[in-house]
Amino acid sequence: MLKWVSKSGTFIQFTIYTVILAIMWMPAFLNPVPPVHTPSDGPLYTLLVNALPQSLYFSVALALILIILQSLILFYVYQANGFFKRSNFLPAIIILITYSWNSNFQTMHAVLPAALFVIMALNSIMGMYGKQAAYQNVFVTSLCIGIASLFYLPLAYLLLMIWFILITYRISSWREYAVSLIGYILPVIYYFSWLFWNDTLQDSMHQLAGSLLKLILPPRISITDTIW
Repeated sequence: MLKWVSKSGTFIQFTIYTVILAIMWMPAFLNPVPPVHTPSDGPLYTLLVNALPQSLYFSVALALILIILQSLILFYVYQANGFFKRSNFLPAIIILITYSWNSNFQTMHAVLPAALFVIMALNSIMGMYGKQAAYQNVFVTSLCIGIASLFYLPLAYLLLMIWFILITYRISSWREYAVSLIGYILPVIYYFSWLFWNDTLQDSMHQLAGSLLKLILPPRISITDTIW
């Protein structure tokens, strides 16, 4: 099935994308649910949710917009980096299905805005391959991961992934590792400065430390959802 879809024309793939979107998101608009809150929510997500209008339909619509944006950006990333010989909408279809089967992602969730920055980091990582001095790519990647972790705190550990990729790409210069730290810490410094200005630095630091050190695994997926 996936092989047939990947070899189909762009119009057919886009039609499949639209049909899947309509079928899987119709129940979300018929029975909208409030934004999801977890102990791993970052401060930027909390600010975003508090700034949203108190409308369940708006939360669902914004979640759908974020997922569509992610699918389109990922489609661009794969095309720009030459993964397919011709235009192929299959990555966008996979992203749409991956999110839409779970009702937690059919409303606002901290993962949704964070994943936008993770995909941008992925694009920058791919552009890093083969470069002798990839300072700009390393900085953009680490900056995106730093911002993403302020939406969803467990993503902070992706800094280790950046260092592993540098090793995989055989980048041994200490400058790239230093640049990755600078880009990663920069949004965190801005956030701590804002906390200091509002005299809430100490309490927020305790909350962040607790969320990073006490990771809560998501609930086990049921057999029916796993098959689906």
